[in-house]
Amino acid sequence: MGLETYSMLQRLGCPTFSTYGLLDFYHATEHLHLFADAAKSQPKERITWFKTARSLLKRGQAAALIQQNRAISKNISGEHRSIINSQIQYLTKFYQQGRLTYSHIAAMKMPIGSGEERFEPPSS
Repeated sequence: MGLETYSMLQRLGCPTFSTYGLLDFYHATEHLHLFADAAKSQPKERITWFKTARSLLKRGQAAALIQQNRAISKNISGEHRSIINSQIQYLTKFYQQGRLTYSHIAAMKMPIGSGEERFEPPSS
């Protein structure tokens, strides 16, 4: 948690010892969609990959997901690879900050996100 966030929580009277920083799960899944669109050419492949990736993230396996994404990126070139690498960097940043701990937060019966996500592949 950054100093600015910590100060704000103190001003609001929140107990900072039990405050958790978490990237909104549904926002994170939007970035998985971007990855899927760039990495997978077929709609069924995108849906299958997305569901697996979302499950890994939700079960606390962000590190494994990031590793898999890096392996996929090696087989992609051009603009798609740039998009993929951007999404890998995004997830890596929040993973390193400890803000992808969805399984831990969910186990405490706390919300992991603000809304519902759906994967709707573009019509072709």
